[in-house]
Amino acid sequence: MADMDTLADIASFMVPDLPGCESGVIVRYLRRATNRFLQDTEVWERDVTVDLIEDQALYNIALADSMVRRIKRVRYIDPDTDVAKNEFAGREINLGYVRLNRDPDSLYIMPQKVPTEAEEGYQAIVKVVDVPDITSDILDAEMITRWSEGFRYRAMYELTLLKDRPWSDVDLANRYLADYLAEVNRARFESLHLDRSVSLRMQAPSFT
Repeated sequence: MADMDTLADIASFMVPDLPGCESGVIVRYLRRATNRFLQDTEVWERDVTVDLIEDQALYNIALADSMVRRIKRVRYIDPDTDVAKNEFAGREINLGYVRLNRDPDSLYIMPQKVPTEAEEGYQAIVKVVDVPDITSDILDAEMITRWSEGFRYRAMYELTLLKDRPWSDVDLANRYLADYLAEVNRARFESLHLDRSVSLRMQAPSFT
């Protein structure tokens, strides 16, 4: 399948397989499929930077039109000495000392790790896993293109499973479900492999 930059692009590719189905309906199901795929795989991540304040435990990490599924990593950096884009810079905070609060999505830091006076002015780099709202178009073209097959398979599964439509086909739906699950497993494998590579590099002993 050619690169697809938007959900509308994917929908136009699906039209011939869904006779009589309006493109707007297909896009709606693609949004649902996108939400489900990103829940199942957790491949949509972003880094949130917050300024640390002495004794402050709660920091807003919300992004409009999406929900933080979980906090994956937290590290404190000194912006004067550490390079924020260097994933090995700063001090790693054990996830047992943080939690995700809701309304709005926020990072809560347990008392044992609340910023000290010496850490006033530091920053926390918070890596989170996000899931978009089913009504939003928040995903960028790169993410849509990379996982367009997974989005398409899920949407086709749900659409062909509908009853009494010109395109209804339970057997075909089951094949799309199998294709979807294969794509989910591929995404999980890639994500796990990347996380393991980072973890191993971080734990590598120094002999200097």
